[in-house]
Amino acid sequence: MLTGYFQAIRFLIGMNWRKPQSTIVVEALKLQGDDGSEKVADFYRPKCSSSKGLIIFYHGMNKYGRRDPRVQDACDVLRNLGYSVVAPEIDAVRELCITEKALNEIIEVTRRIKHHAELKQFKKVGLFAASYTTAGAMYAITQDDLKDFPTVMLSLGGCFIPLNSFVKLLSREVTDPYATAITILNFLPGEDRQDEKVMKGLWLMTVDAYHNKSYEKIDTYLKSAELTEKQRRRISYWLNEIINPSDLYLEEGFKARYTGASERIMKFFNEQNLKTPFVLIHSPGDSVLNVSETINFKKLLDDKRIPNTMALTQLLDHADIQFKFSYLKDIWHLLKAFAFFFGHL
Repeated sequence: MLTGYFQAIRFLIGMNWRKPQSTIVVEALKLQGDDGSEKVADFYRPKCSSSKGLIIFYHGMNKYGRRDPRVQDACDVLRNLGYSVVAPEIDAVRELCITEKALNEIIEVTRRIKHHAELKQFKKVGLFAASYTTAGAMYAITQDDLKDFPTVMLSLGGCFIPLNSFVKLLSREVTDPYATAITILNFLPGEDRQDEKVMKGLWLMTVDAYHNKSYEKIDTYLKSAELTEKQRRRISYWLNEIINPSDLYLEEGFKARYTGASERIMKFFNEQNLKTPFVLIHSPGDSVLNVSETINFKKLLDDKRIPNTMALTQLLDHADIQFKFSYLKDIWHLLKAFAFFFGHL
């Protein structure tokens, strides 16, 4: 256990007092499927002679995917601690998909990592996931052939029951524009979904919401001559919903789409196979995925007597792994959480 605390201290120091690097060296890894298809991943090989274990790092929901600088920094720090780290590209997640397509891809990628010729030697495997990607990773390890694969999983600002999150994101309960935009983009019903220019407008709104929330790209698009007046009105309507969300979850078109997707997603969850020890970290003030997601999942783990630890801390915003040490009283809770993770590797 002392080793876990030592590694946790090194990880937190590495993440917060890291020197900027122009280049992070990674190896390309090809993940072959039974059908002959390939998925790509970055492999961070430890600099020491022997690896302490394997960590699979699932990237979050943005266009950078596995090359998100925050992901690269974290993987490089973990590599410097002596772990082998794989950061797979999840195409559907990078494309902002939150339906069963994304969950299925995460499960398939996890399966390919398990059977990869170089990686299957590892006896200790940790999963590191954040935000919505947590649901896919958690559901993956409840599959019959993956339930014994990892020795521990860490969740940052995680989502476990997507239906709960969808409802909160389509109501005024959650106010983050980027998360709301992604949900509308995925579940937009009716005529607007069939209109390519309206959908392009929604995509631009989502990109704007992620970067700076100034909506420069969509403002330019709304002024372009390629749009009809009707298309301009519809795009402006959805822009207002993203900035000032109303109770969209009650509208029948949305409800049919997100409840249907939720039912299909839950088919991936085999609760009887849940056995992996968990580290749960969440911000009480998370404006994207409500902290109740993590609290309720911990109750399930406790009921099943699965080893776990939870840290509710202001040291991070949603699933951002750039921790803020402005809340000194929370450092101990965060340290214990990461010590639990590293102690299982």
